[in-house]
Amino acid sequence: MDVTGRNVWMGLAGMYIIDDPSEPQTLPKGEFDVPLMLTDRSFTSANQLAYRMNLNGVLGNHILVNGIPQLYFNVGDRRYRLRILNASNLRAYDIALSNGQAFTQIGTESGLLPKPVRRTRAKIGPGERIEIVVDFANRLGQRLVLQNLAGDGALRSIMQFRVIRDLTETSSVPTTLRPLPVLDATSAASRTFDFDRSRVGGRWTINNQSFDPERIDAQPKLGTTETWTLRNTGGSEHYIHIHGVDQVLVSRNGRAPPAYERIKETWDISAGQTVVVKLKFTDHTGQFVFHCHVLEHEDMGMMGTFEVVQ
Repeated sequence: MDVTGRNVWMGLAGMYIIDDPSEPQTLPKGEFDVPLMLTDRSFTSANQLAYRMNLNGVLGNHILVNGIPQLYFNVGDRRYRLRILNASNLRAYDIALSNGQAFTQIGTESGLLPKPVRRTRAKIGPGERIEIVVDFANRLGQRLVLQNLAGDGALRSIMQFRVIRDLTETSSVPTTLRPLPVLDATSAASRTFDFDRSRVGGRWTINNQSFDPERIDAQPKLGTTETWTLRNTGGSEHYIHIHGVDQVLVSRNGRAPPAYERIKETWDISAGQTVVVKLKFTDHTGQFVFHCHVLEHEDMGMMGTFEVVQ
């Protein structure tokens, strides 16, 4: 607690994959199913990790993929499933392929979407995950760069794909992937959480309170559905992550959710924005946290605790 940002920066971050046995079996698999963990880091002149705490969040000046700078990956001329995790402390990436071709988004940090979504770029903030299928067909001999459109110079390129293998395609992306969870039509409770910063001491707050491990901020009942309104009432961007349960987006700033954001567990909320989600507490009783996934915001108080009760 309070040093998560430094611990993650120094390497205390990993990635594991949970597979759903019911997911479509035609998606790319085996060596064509590739995890990519994005981080940004700064180094000293002796090539050691350099971390300097900043209440607003810490940025690095090099992009690493799976811990490697300037990564390249040899691929074949077929589809690949890329499971991308942003494990950076603060940096968000706006990913796109250097040749402008579209990719197919099939999932978020909550697993597969109801339907695949064709996109040419996608923003992914800290703590967010995105699953995409990239088709390298007819690209034999080419080199494609996964770009960060939000960066300049060395922060513009994330990694390179070198299409050097002539392969037979064995995968496909079906038109439907996974239905949304069934939620109760009526919410047992509605809660509002405002994310801001204290005018005294500069700590980050939820509903004007900094994190206290002895305080419970909500007590939803097991098996019930609730509606949570998440409001950014300050001037900084936040990525709000609620543990323990998937959330279905009701609206963003009063508008219907885009297809690629229907179900998630980390929400990008810019200054002045409001996100409304529904969530059903189906699995376990006990205490869980919700917090901003900018790690220094979390370390400096932007975290709360909810307890699922019988």
